[in-house]
Amino acid sequence: MQKALQTVGPGARGARDQVSGSSALVVPALGVAALRASLDWLRQRHHGSIARESVDPAALERWVGHPLDVLGRALPGAEAASAIAALRRRLTSELRDRTVAVADLHGSVPPERWSFNTDGTEVVAVEHALPVGRGLPEVDLILVVLARRRLLAVGGGRERGADPMLDLLSDGWSADERAAVGSSWSINDDVRPTTLVLLAWLHWVVEQLIEEVGARSRRPVTSEAQRVLARIAEEEKAGAIAPAPAPARPS
Repeated sequence: MQKALQTVGPGARGARDQVSGSSALVVPALGVAALRASLDWLRQRHHGSIARESVDPAALERWVGHPLDVLGRALPGAEAASAIAALRRRLTSELRDRTVAVADLHGSVPPERWSFNTDGTEVVAVEHALPVGRGLPEVDLILVVLARRRLLAVGGGRERGADPMLDLLSDGWSADERAAVGSSWSINDDVRPTTLVLLAWLHWVVEQLIEEVGARSRRPVTSEAQRVLARIAEEEKAGAIAPAPAPARPS
């Protein structure tokens, strides 16, 4: 018998429509079991492409330089430029010439493309889930966690407050996320978890800014970017090497 599918949202509607439509559709797909299944699905696809590579200037440009250049064009002004420069220094110093594990990434797979079995414990299909480039595999996992947080926040089921990205930077994993990611979620143990979160966030920001060309569509993304950059600028001014507390690796 063919398994019934449980999708996150109807067709190509945006996240807000998905959540406001039918909670019976959304809630199972946002449960801990579905989160765990999504992360496991990504790990399985990373497995065959993982290799150890040195972070050379070309990789830094793809992961840090280009995304920050895109962000800088969306956020003109001296204050934003200063904060972007601080983030560039921080990520460059953390990653330059480091040997890391990289894999073929899938990027931000929109929630409506994930289909689960009826109890949300198994990924049945993911539409158009093609590799988008090489990067740290943790980036894909964090993108799924952030997408789930945003859906929960939009749907009124706020577990962490109204700012999913800053909550993750400040407080780390929630209890259900910790249960889903497992005890060895990162294979790059010598890269700070917060650095991994920031790389994933930059990937998402660039995708949103490139796809959402209208000023109104950009506003939520640029507003979030301004809040994150303000945090980065404050930390550099205070002489903080890394945010405290950072998203902790599960024990």
